[in-house]
Amino acid sequence: MKLLLCSLAIFASVYSQKLPNYIVPCARNKPDFHQCCIDNGVKAIPYILKGDRAQRIPPLAPLKLPKVAIEANNNFRITLTDLVVSGIDTVTLKDVVFDFDKNLIKVALMMDYLTVVAQYDIDGSLIVPLQGKGPANITSIRPYIEYEVDFSIVQKDGKEYMNVEKDRLQLNSQEAYYQLDNLFGNPQLSAETNKILNENAKDVGKELNGPITQTIRTIVTGLITGYLTRVPLDMIFLKE
Repeated sequence: MKLLLCSLAIFASVYSQKLPNYIVPCARNKPDFHQCCIDNGVKAIPYILKGDRAQRIPPLAPLKLPKVAIEANNNFRITLTDLVVSGIDTVTLKDVVFDFDKNLIKVALMMDYLTVVAQYDIDGSLIVPLQGKGPANITSIRPYIEYEVDFSIVQKDGKEYMNVEKDRLQLNSQEAYYQLDNLFGNPQLSAETNKILNENAKDVGKELNGPITQTIRTIVTGLITGYLTRVPLDMIFLKE
């Protein structure tokens, strides 16, 4: 799946020397390090959702993105523009693991729902042919997100910083809802096609959930970039 995500610029990253006061560091060598990261992460979420201009983090409730484009194969492409993403403020942090032996971060999240409202342009075929452009609503109900990122340690001005190398994200939702208005420029055919898509949500989900999956990936990667890569490691993860 090819991805063009013209939104990462909103999470622009530069090196910083200060940790926001709502991000409480944990001592990586203490027995309660894992639980400390979870507890402090939960406490920080309400502040993160508001956005932090100093850390280049935009407001996340709702989040506005200019463009997401996905090309699953030669037979399917969808482009969303002027996205408004809601439901991020229902997030619950289920788990977070920082493995400094493997240079790996694992994050598990759950949301009550996540909705992307945008203008779409689609061309291709899933269960049925899809072609058209217009308003779109893609909603995931109770999405459970598992995110992993490989990182390296880099030196900057004599201090160690985290550097994101590769990331992976898997999304599973209990239900999904799709509404693509104006398919084929024909209201009746559009309504019938949307009904087929929703009746076969599990089969078409991998492709049509792509914008939601990649939006979440952008958010989580942006937060890691905005916080963990801009502040020296020993200010976030104490060596006590």
